[in-house]
Amino acid sequence: MSAAIVDSNNRAIRAVRRTTRAELGHESVLERIGEMVTRLGTEAGFKKKQIAGLGVGVPAVIDIESGIAVDAPNLGWKDLEIRRFLEKITGLPTAIDNDVNVALYGEVKAGAAVGFEDALGIWTGTGVGGGLVLSGRLFHGPHVTAGEIGHTVILPGSGLGRETLEEVASRGAMIRTLRELIQSSHASIISEMVKGDFAQLKSKALARAVLAGDKLALRVVRDAARFTGIAAANFVTTLSLPCVVLGGGLPTELGAAWGDWVRESVVEHVWPDKLRSVVVVVTQLGDNAGTIGAAIVARERLAPA
Repeated sequence: MSAAIVDSNNRAIRAVRRTTRAELGHESVLERIGEMVTRLGTEAGFKKKQIAGLGVGVPAVIDIESGIAVDAPNLGWKDLEIRRFLEKITGLPTAIDNDVNVALYGEVKAGAAVGFEDALGIWTGTGVGGGLVLSGRLFHGPHVTAGEIGHTVILPGSGLGRETLEEVASRGAMIRTLRELIQSSHASIISEMVKGDFAQLKSKALARAVLAGDKLALRVVRDAARFTGIAAANFVTTLSLPCVVLGGGLPTELGAAWGDWVRESVVEHVWPDKLRSVVVVVTQLGDNAGTIGAAIVARERLAPA
């Protein structure tokens, strides 16, 4: 989890990170968020009345009006009243949205996609999350699930849990493929890096293997980038989008290389040719994209009418 105090110029003036520890239950996670907020305020010398509100991005389908996490599979939450819990814990008015939505919004308002009114966001990590900004505003759709690109089907009928973008292009999917190939005698420096424990293969280590020229890691990661580009191209073609923003652990670590590989695939698959001008950029705000975006969302939603 990341938290930051964000000023009126959309700058994170003080930030803190903590592990989620979702296995301890939702109350523990939300209490940890409350502790982070208190710590930030104390360290920065702010009194609570000087903080306008709290914005939170959650890896979940969010009912925006009620502040309820309808379904957060990675956290094991269903129909959880996050906003009510956090307002009680922190004493601050709170706005809740999906984590990739707020990260994309941060990039549109203060990062890599400034100047674009319409953009698709794709964040690649444990899973693959997505978000949409249309006409300068976050677009949720009538069922508040718009932009969930990770669950779009890329390889129909392939079986073995490898049909959706998340199943073929998330970091988890890449690690699974690498483990299978290494165990079937494909050479890779990753074998020595993880010493058999592939659970230890995080984004930073995987990026290090790719940038070191490891052929197997490069092959697997480039395949994931190609699939990501195909999914992005479908959205760009359907919505005539001018911009795609890429974020998450591995894209942030690989930077321009990931952006170039995804862009190649997008340009190959979009239609008509005019859409080959689509701008594909990697997050500029990095780990602060979500916190800055959540703060902007809170500022806009909690402002007096």
